[in-house]
Amino acid sequence: RGPRSYSHWFAGALCQCDSVPRSLAVMLPVTILACLCFLLGSNYLLMAQTFVNLEQAPSFVWNAFQVMVYSLFYSIDALYYDADLKAMSWVVLCFSAILPYVKLILMLVSWLTPKQILPLRLRSWIVVLMDDIGKFSLVDVFTVQFLSGVFHIEVAGAAAAGVAVEPLRV
Repeated sequence: RGPRSYSHWFAGALCQCDSVPRSLAVMLPVTILACLCFLLGSNYLLMAQTFVNLEQAPSFVWNAFQVMVYSLFYSIDALYYDADLKAMSWVVLCFSAILPYVKLILMLVSWLTPKQILPLRLRSWIVVLMDDIGKFSLVDVFTVQFLSGVFHIEVAGAAAAGVAVEPLRV
């Protein structure tokens, strides 16, 4: 395999290194863009709803009351305004809504930007920073688990009424 032609605008970029296989040079940006699209979709879609169900017979179920819906921005809004947990809503916003996008965009920029625009020292600093900060992406999972334990509710008379979480059917 001969040397690559550097006539592109991104000549000198990390994706154009001779040690990087051509398939990886093409598939990594496509994968990052797909992850950005999936992340956008997951943040704006309604994931599930919680209802209090009343059952009269096995064939008749009535959703008596909608307790809450599960989506990122609904959770942030509920924490900020309803539960008056402003600091917790900022934690969820930063680590669940902003940080994943920043990481993916910085990864794409560091992969496609030539060394004339993004010097190697700055590129390596960005990659190390993404590696160090990337571990904080799981903070939202711990936050949700903490809130689930704090706001756990027992329903008296579970035989008569139940609380169920039902995923939305597409």
